[in-house]
Amino acid sequence: MKYSLIGVGVAVVIALIGVNMHKPSKAAEGQSTAQSVAMVTNGGGVDDRSFNQSTWEGITRFGKANGLKKGMVNGKPGYDYFNSDDQSQFLANFLLAAKSNYKIVFGAGFQLADSIKQAAAQYPKTKFVIIDSVVKGKNIASVNFRSNEASYLAGVAAAKTTKTNTIGFVGGMHSELIDMFQAGYMAGAKSVNPKISIKIAYANTFTDASKGSAIAAAMTADHADVIYSAAGQVGSGVAAELRSQNQKVPAADKKYFIGVDIDQHADGDYTDSKGVKSNFTLTSVLTQVGNAANTIATAANDGYFPAGKDTILGLKENGVDIVKTELSPAIVKATDKAKAEIIAGKITVSATLK
Repeated sequence: MKYSLIGVGVAVVIALIGVNMHKPSKAAEGQSTAQSVAMVTNGGGVDDRSFNQSTWEGITRFGKANGLKKGMVNGKPGYDYFNSDDQSQFLANFLLAAKSNYKIVFGAGFQLADSIKQAAAQYPKTKFVIIDSVVKGKNIASVNFRSNEASYLAGVAAAKTTKTNTIGFVGGMHSELIDMFQAGYMAGAKSVNPKISIKIAYANTFTDASKGSAIAAAMTADHADVIYSAAGQVGSGVAAELRSQNQKVPAADKKYFIGVDIDQHADGDYTDSKGVKSNFTLTSVLTQVGNAANTIATAANDGYFPAGKDTILGLKENGVDIVKTELSPAIVKATDKAKAEIIAGKITVSATLK
């Protein structure tokens, strides 16, 4: 197993993030000694096709690989999640998870930062992990992603795909995190065409799909034919609106959707006006949250927990990337070139809008 420190601040990079680096803890004998793991959702649920779902998938992989059972079995915790309907439940769920004797507790999303800090102070022996934020604490590990780097690649793909020279970006709520997605996307698109028009809109929510539909309708009316959504379940509304429009025209005239966090290729399946099956998901910006959750849990289980550290994962660390399923060979070549230059340090992608 390899955990390497890098010399920028206190960042810790876990090498080979996409590889399962752990052998099961007596799972074969049905006597797992693995540490129990739980997560608190940020309001989106574990099927939100975003950070909650990815984190839960990583925790589930860890649990199953190590012979843990879901939930409480004979009073012993295995792996589970505590669902938060809204912000008022964040702290209560963290406290409940710790009180239930889960040894490692994850929170996916910057919205959970204050609550995880309070819970960690009350339960100093519990290991807490915050994803997409930095929270200081002797028993808190932070995990962050250079989402701006993968978003840059998505911007390159969008600029090379648009027929109208107009693309769109839909954010959930303004924050340093979402600004990273927007900044990278804009920089990538403008690297292809400095004069490209980029429509920007924020839904001020991550859960209202109807707002995504309304924003997408407005953007396409304003000639955007590629829309990138970094807005959780709002993106489902964006995709739904684009599907509705695309069903009324030949596939050659379709408008494109760019997904986020997980591979949303399947969300783009549809049948065009001529009865031809097609797909309108151009690409997805992957944030390997599930791999990170699995790896952090594995490391903690093996005796290394990066408490007080910020684990930062970008293209170089395989923490982010894009999906190439629907990209043309020419666009794959262009995005691969940009990726190599970012990894080599020839391109520096801003993480802010300033």
